[in-house]
Amino acid sequence: MHSPFVFKLLTECFYKKESKPGFKKVLAFREALLKDHRIISVTDFGAGSRVFKSERRKVSAIAKNAGISKKRALLLNKLTDYLKIRNALELGTSVGSSSAAIAAGNNVQLTTIEGCPETAKVAREYFKKFELDNIELVIGNFEEILDSGKWRVESGDLVESGDGRPKTEDRLESGDGSPKTEDRLESGDRRPKTEKKPTLKYQDQTSNYKQQTINHKLQTINPKPQTTNNFPLSSLHLPLSTTNPKPQTTNHKPRIPNLIYFDGNHQKEATLHYFEKLLPLAHNDSVFIFDDIHWSGEMEEAWEQIKAHPRVRVSIDTFYWGLVFFRKEQKKEHFTIRL
Repeated sequence: MHSPFVFKLLTECFYKKESKPGFKKVLAFREALLKDHRIISVTDFGAGSRVFKSERRKVSAIAKNAGISKKRALLLNKLTDYLKIRNALELGTSVGSSSAAIAAGNNVQLTTIEGCPETAKVAREYFKKFELDNIELVIGNFEEILDSGKWRVESGDLVESGDGRPKTEDRLESGDGSPKTEDRLESGDRRPKTEKKPTLKYQDQTSNYKQQTINHKLQTINPKPQTTNNFPLSSLHLPLSTTNPKPQTTNHKPRIPNLIYFDGNHQKEATLHYFEKLLPLAHNDSVFIFDDIHWSGEMEEAWEQIKAHPRVRVSIDTFYWGLVFFRKEQKKEHFTIRL
């Protein structure tokens, strides 16, 4: 074991015997699903099921065969707390057991995306029952949500602070909530330069963003912010008006996910596609978790390619999960750990 970061992760999280505030709710959520024998019609957009031969499935059977295990649910809950995850994105809600594991008892805002309306309906019902108000459920095809109409990855104005955490240039807030301007990065010859990092934005509200930023710097508009209380998918983007040139803020600071949990499509091509699609959101403290990396030969090939990506610095194979970290200060290493 050469990495102090991974050593601490093992000793202070994975192998540490402790009870977390969310454990009771995580277990109760899972037990409730296992006792729910309603039959629903499932639309599968992924690689299909090796267990189910029909679209008609019991909720209890979905929770047992397709949901997260008790051990991994508790581990995911503990990991979310240990890494101090504040914003998370999940691809593949199913009936909500993994979502509950991330959200229960943790100070995190989770956006989870599910393609099947029937399983999403069950998940929403249980989120409400167990008062998991920090979960936002979005229903639809992953590709459509991430790439067209509502969501897309595009160039923004996120730069990294000294500790590697993302912050938004020219949209930082002062103590009284008003915007303040961050000093520009400078090159050796004193010419200003700006480091650009991509972010996730709501598509129909970003067309005039760059022009607004330029205008703001020239002080040709009123820098006083306006607030809005009504916008979708609030935990992962900052809406900007395309009709009013004045910069606006919301009741929430701009956020991007610290954790992305991939559990919606166990096919090589789709896994690599979503990895590349969401990679621009990764920063120094991000973790991507891929479920069922040994589910098939194709998934193992996808995992090997993800591990080899130059931006991935630490990868951990726990057999069921593949975890990747992007810590720039660390040399590239891979670990195989059985939990």
